[in-house]
Amino acid sequence: MVVTPSGLHTMTVGLHEGMLTLAALSTLIIILAKLYRRTFNRILYIDVERIIAFVEPASVLGALGGSIILLVSAYIGIFYVTGGIDALVTSPLLMNKTMMSIFAEEFWIIFLIIRAKFGKDVWNRGALSAVYAIIGLSGFLFTMETGSLGGHLAGKGSVLDPIYDLTGINPEQFFALDALKTYALFGVTILAGLAFAYTYWKSRVRRHAPPVQG
Repeated sequence: MVVTPSGLHTMTVGLHEGMLTLAALSTLIIILAKLYRRTFNRILYIDVERIIAFVEPASVLGALGGSIILLVSAYIGIFYVTGGIDALVTSPLLMNKTMMSIFAEEFWIIFLIIRAKFGKDVWNRGALSAVYAIIGLSGFLFTMETGSLGGHLAGKGSVLDPIYDLTGINPEQFFALDALKTYALFGVTILAGLAFAYTYWKSRVRRHAPPVQG
């Protein structure tokens, strides 16, 4: 049995999509469990902490394994399937897929860094837990878009095509930005960075604040 680069790429795509889906679903379950505890647990009790303890490691392992395999998949795809770096210049669709892969990888890496810094206690840190969850789900959205563009590259289309048609989005023109859109993108990026920095700072201040004397 001969393993071709194309076959290996297909295998790694399936692996990273599956593992990152696991990470996103686990994160979503934790969010829903916490919302349930806050609103409905008095009506019908469920051991939310047990659920969180069960799925939280899956979110971390899924993100870690998926992000590593995503890098491997991207490397094989660019250098052994699509023809190398030169193909990025000649194929806007491949450029878009590569950019989406980079965005997804960045979000998952930040997700893992926060988890490594604060441990599982990150889910008990108020605003930081919300930022942590949003980062993970954002990484999954970019992962989905990467897979969608991969389907277009393979000539198979995508399950997101109805959304493209409804919104008038051309997948090959994501990064054909005019000046206004470019400034808006930079502005959103800066605001997101400032929001994360502020949340992190508030978390550290609260963590090191002296206990209130009763």
